[in-house]
Amino acid sequence: SSERATIICYCRVSSSKQRDDLDRQIAHKQSLYPEAEIIKDIALWNQLQKERIAILTGQAFARK
Repeated sequence: SSERATIICYCRVSSSKQRDDLDRQIAHKQSLYPEAEIIKDIALWNQLQKERIAILTGQAFARK
């Protein structure tokens, strides 16, 4: 098959004070996976974020 896998990188910090850390995470993932879709989040990890990731990864699998 000529289809390529979708690569999704998730970068997260728990507060806006860590914005520089988030930017470094994003730059690192982009250097490793330039074709990847980057999902970034500044929030505390809770059930809402878990559900959000489940939805996003489900969308990626639906693209196949």
